[in-house]
Parts: sequence; C-alpha cells; structure tokens
Amino acid sequence: PQSNGKAEATIKSMKQLIKAAWRGHSVDQDVLARSLLQYRNTPCKRDSLSPAQKLYGHPIQDSLPAHRRSFSPEWQRPVDAEHADEVLHDSESYYDQHAHPLPDLAPGAHVAIQNPTSKAWDIYGTVTAVTPYRRYFIRTRSGRVLVRNRRFLRKRTALSVHAPTVHTPAPQEVPNVNVEPPPAPRVVTPRRSGRKRQRPARLIEEF
Repeated sequence: PQSNGKAEATIKSMKQLIKAAWRGHSVDQDVLARSLLQYRNTPCKRDSLSPAQKLYGHPIQDSLPAHRRSFSPEWQRPVDAEHADEVLHDSESYYDQHAHPLPDLAPGAHVAIQNPTSKAWDIYGTVTAVTPYRRYFIRTRSGRVLVRNRRFLRKRTALSVHAPTVHTPAPQEVPNVNVEPPPAPRVVTPRRSGRKRQRPARLIEEF
C-alpha cells in the first residue's frame, strides 16, 4: 500500500501556500499567516470538518466574513464516527487501487533509484541499511548515501566485469640445424698515391 499518503498530501498543500505567499526573495509573513488560518478553517472532503472544528469543536474566525451564529455550538454538526470510518475506508481503497506489496530488500542488494527530476531509473547503488517504515539507506557509485522509500527502489542484477582471457600460444620446437656464422666484414684500407706533392709557385715566398 501507499505510505504516508495523508502526510504527503499535507506537505504538498503547505508547499502551495508558501509558493503563493512568496514575494521576490522572501515570504510575505502576513499572506502566509492568513493562508494558514484559512487552511485550518477549510472543511476536509472526507468528513466535511475543518481542522479547527476537529480541535475546538467550532470554526475559527478568519479573513472571510461570517455570521456570528456560525460559531455557536448548536450550529456545529456532530461527528458521525461510523460514517467517518466508512469514508476513510473508501478513500484508502481508492488511493491503494493500483498499489501492490513490494518485497523487502536486504543489505548488500543492488538497486536502481528513481531520479526525482527526470523520473528515470538512472541512479545505481547498494543497500547499506534498512530501517522501519521501509526506509532504505543506499550508497551510490559516487560514495553518497541516499535515503529512499521502498517504492522508489528497483532491484537489479549487478553486471560482473571479468578480465578478458588471453590465450598464449605454446612455444614451438625449433629443429637443431647447423648454421654457419656469417663472414667477418672486410676492412678496406684507403689507397694513397705515392706522388710527391709540391707547393704551388704562388705560395713560395720570393727572397
């Protein structure tokens, strides 16, 4: 079944209120206070009672005009517990109509994590710890530790990378053949002429 449905719906409503009260680079405190006051005075679809009626037994005064008798106890509708349980059961059945139980994951399991932005299952990691309420601690490949609910995890099989096997050919036997050594290189002595050399006449000093 879905987890923390009521809490997640409330958080979504609070984010919308803060977004509506955002002005420039900060939150307008007056607008946010009026929004929260109106939220506490808004009836719920499940039992038609506002949070203020459930807490105080009557609505509280907000920025909207209302008759003074609307706050008196005789105008407040009593809570029908049986009807409220029936409506709650119908709401849970409608919310869980596409839900199905997911198997638990043990520490060390390889999982894929859903990216909250792209909704793609492109983050991979290993489960390091399991806590109550289906909270899992996952260590990613980069070393970060993320905390995710079971519904955002998918079990996967890790691909084992093996080193390629190199086949070395067996050495071949070389036949014993008598090979003559190569001849020694012949040393060639430069030939010089025996003719007598005489200096040219232009280089002979005249006395």
